[in-house]
Amino acid sequence: MWLLKGYFDNIPDSLADAGKMDGCSQIDILWRIMLPLSLPGMTVAGFYTFVLSWNDYLAVSVLSQTASTRTLPFGLQLFQSQNQVNWGLVLTAAFLTMIPVIVLFALIQNRLVEGLADGGMKGM
Repeated sequence: MWLLKGYFDNIPDSLADAGKMDGCSQIDILWRIMLPLSLPGMTVAGFYTFVLSWNDYLAVSVLSQTASTRTLPFGLQLFQSQNQVNWGLVLTAAFLTMIPVIVLFALIQNRLVEGLADGGMKGM
């Protein structure tokens, strides 16, 4: 929320006022002016939310009841036993677990960098 608040504070109020003067309703201002301008900030917030939930070990360990509800990062522990760790399997599984985050970052990199840069501008 703090990330999006800083981003929305940088959108000038004059754009909403100009939309009102052009005859836009509040919904039109939201959909046609504010939402397109806020997409980079929402992309950043969505990416952070995805990464945090993807790597959340504690919540999955508490809430997961069956093998079908486990996430990949939680499943990494299954490659360990009490007396030994097969490091080859653990490192391979860890690499495969990172692939979705890397692919998502590669797809949204430009919008992510734009959103981070715009959200960090204070007083502009």
